[in-house]
Amino acid sequence: MLKMKIFVLTLCFMVCVVAVASARTLNVGEGMTFQTIQSAIDVAQAGDVIEVAAGVYQESLFIKKSQLQINGAGAEQTIIESNSIVIRFSDIDSGRFSGFTVRATGEAMRPAVLMSNASALLSANIITGATTAGVDVLNSGNPTLLNNRIINNHGPGVLVQRKANVVLFSNDIEQNGLGSQRAGVEVRGSATAMLRYNRIWLNDGSGVFVHQAGEAQLIGNSIIGNSLHGVSVNTAAQVDLVSNSIVLNAQVGVRVKNNASATLNGNVISKNEVGLLTDTQLKISATDNIFFQNHKDSLGRGLSLEDANLSNTVLLHPQIASLFGLLFQLNDTIQSLAETPSANSHSEMVDYSQRLEFIYADLFLTEGLESIAQTRLNLAVSLAPESVLAQQAQS
Repeated sequence: MLKMKIFVLTLCFMVCVVAVASARTLNVGEGMTFQTIQSAIDVAQAGDVIEVAAGVYQESLFIKKSQLQINGAGAEQTIIESNSIVIRFSDIDSGRFSGFTVRATGEAMRPAVLMSNASALLSANIITGATTAGVDVLNSGNPTLLNNRIINNHGPGVLVQRKANVVLFSNDIEQNGLGSQRAGVEVRGSATAMLRYNRIWLNDGSGVFVHQAGEAQLIGNSIIGNSLHGVSVNTAAQVDLVSNSIVLNAQVGVRVKNNASATLNGNVISKNEVGLLTDTQLKISATDNIFFQNHKDSLGRGLSLEDANLSNTVLLHPQIASLFGLLFQLNDTIQSLAETPSANSHSEMVDYSQRLEFIYADLFLTEGLESIAQTRLNLAVSLAPESVLAQQAQS
């Protein structure tokens, strides 16, 4: 097994919630000072903390004050729901919103969360039920989304547009685009996005779609089982793909079309219908990728024999048979989830994916690519930090 130091997955966020002398804690809930979250927001001042008790709050929140911390009692316990936009952030340069389920109801075409020129941190939330995007970010904001579960939205899970700039770190972005074939993450309109260690699974469109001059950097993401492409890059967009797993997507692993460009380094692109499809090969740069068992690629190869083929050392790796077996099991699990969704099948998918990542890390280490192997190891741990394999790797 891989013998190398584990980096602890940390991310330092400059949320800029300043503790000033007059800062207060405002409590929301039955029998408390405030009965609604919005009433607490309306009187809050910079640096205040709003603590929201467990319960269901039928509200549509408008947050236009910076430097607020708004904390739920946990996403499973504190639920905000509305048939309008559930949370609207506007013109703020800081703040934190954490520990809620944000549930859109009704049939009006609206996102669950709208962030317009907003630079808040959203963490540890469940965001679901929107008729359009789960989270719609626009107008030059710079938000960070950390450890959220963005699931079962009818539009894209996250839509980044109109020159916004977003960091997505360690989120589960699953089963979005329901009935619309929209992507898990869509970046467009000269917007930019950094995606690190996200799980982008089982969306009804592509995993990630970057177009209309959008730009994205993807490092260490798991992009599996999406109904169109793993990563689609179109119309003068640019994408940098580093150490991602792009596996078992229904059509193309990485699709680059219409004057778009992409760099690929250290990715595993496997068991897609086609590994790589491009009409702009001069705008593609690929090094140290592993392409294999993509169904319509000649011998599973990517761009060239030199940079995109399984090497002899990889083929002779002692865990190669286990890798092929896990891919077979993962494919069966994806099919089961499509037919009969269940928590047990989803847990199996997490387990198989994590075990694959540990093997991928070892494959790249065998090739002497330590930096790529380390990113893969970090991804493996992030998929299920409490698992036995993750605990062993960190010990």
